[in-house]
Amino acid sequence: MSLFDRPARVISEYVTRFPYVGAEEDTQGNRVETFGTGERAGIFVFDPGGSTEPRTDGRDPVVTEPVLYVPYDTPFEEHDECLARGKRYAAVGATARHKHPTDGEKVAVVKLRRVDG
Repeated sequence: MSLFDRPARVISEYVTRFPYVGAEEDTQGNRVETFGTGERAGIFVFDPGGSTEPRTDGRDPVVTEPVLYVPYDTPFEEHDECLARGKRYAAVGATARHKHPTDGEKVAVVKLRRVDG
């Protein structure tokens, strides 16, 4: 097998994407985000990333920032939410879509974030 004869990427697992619908105000005037029905999405890799524990008064938050590597046309958008490996995360920033300049292979990168505590 030569360098250029590599096999196609394979879906390794599935996550559930909840598309962001918008935000409304509840009866108390608080902003409430709404999400659509969950949609199954195949992914190439779930990179669990790292976690940090920023110092804040009165709280002990743990911030986890994993990354998904997905097929190029997977419809993840900023503010969507994702259920992966039993935990729900928020998509942060625009999905980065990359196309290899010579072999045309495509991949998208979705950054996620979760704050506990």
